[in-house]
Order: sequence, then C-alpha cells, then structure tokens
Amino acid sequence: MKLSRFAVLQAVLAFVMSVPAFADSINLIPSGSESGVEYYSYSFPLTQYYGTTLLYTAICCGGWDTSVHLEVGSTVGLITTFSSSYFQLHGVNLYYVGALNNAAFNSATDTLTGTFVVGKTTYHLTEVFVLDSSQNYGDFTAQYGTMSKGSISTGPEPGTLALFGTGIVGMAEVIRKKLSILPRCNG
Repeated sequence: MKLSRFAVLQAVLAFVMSVPAFADSINLIPSGSESGVEYYSYSFPLTQYYGTTLLYTAICCGGWDTSVHLEVGSTVGLITTFSSSYFQLHGVNLYYVGALNNAAFNSATDTLTGTFVVGKTTYHLTEVFVLDSSQNYGDFTAQYGTMSKGSISTGPEPGTLALFGTGIVGMAEVIRKKLSILPRCNG
C-alpha cells in the first residue's frame, strides 16, 4: 500500500482543522424571559438627525436584563452600521454599561452583532430577531418583534491562538521527520 507523505500531512491537518474552537457563551434568553425589538427606518428630513435607522432591543426577567440603543445608522446593501450606541447588561456575574462597538445589523438574517469590553475581556453580542409587525408613519417605518436568540460569548485570546498555532507547526515538523525515515516504495 503506497502512502505519500503529503496524503498523511493532509489527513493530520484535516483532523486538526476540524476540531472546533470553544468559547464561553451565555444564553441571554432562557425560558421565562421576555424580549422586545423596535427597528425604525427613516427617510428625509429625519435622516439628518437619526441616520437611516434606529434600533432598540430589550430582554428581561430571565436572570439577564439587557437593553441596546443604537442610533445614527448608515445602511449599505443589507448591512446597517451604527455610529452611536448605548448598551446595558445586568447579569449574574457580569455588569456593563457603555458603548456597543462595531454594532451592525444584517437585515437579510435579522441579526445584530457587536462587541464590548469588560476589564481585559472582549465579549461578542449576537441577537437574532423575529420582526413580525410593521407600521408606516410617513417619515419613518417602525418594525416590531421579539428575539429568537441572544447570546454573549468570549473568543480565544491571541496568546492562546499563538500557542495553538506553534503546537500545530511543531506537530507537523515531527510528522514530517518521522515520514522521512520511512523507506520509499517505487511501485
């Protein structure tokens, strides 16, 4: 049976790359909690004050109380980014009041994402909406709904990723050296 070094290296890399990276994750919408979403789309003359969109979300009563207030949205295609944000989170072991950085809303998937920093830890907020009703008020349109998913997660730290990467490089070198010892078969 002929087995090339390249095939073995590909198999090892495929296995290593298939191992998922885990991060701490907090479910913001446990059973018994309530959520609400208000999403406003503006037309001129209100765009000069609010941008094209304004977004409010809130979760309460499930152990986590959060509220997001995003203003001055600018929409390009299906993505709205916000230049002004206010985010408030009260939980069991986490409290934060401040800006939601890199806040963006994808209208194709009805998903809001953003980051915030507590101490030295960066958290990633993800909320998925179900916008089930709307009302046109002339200068703006309001959409209302609830959240189907809400979570906060932390990503791996850069030092951890660097350590993981050097470990993979080291394993690849050891495997390369072991395979170079094997006799070559000429078929």
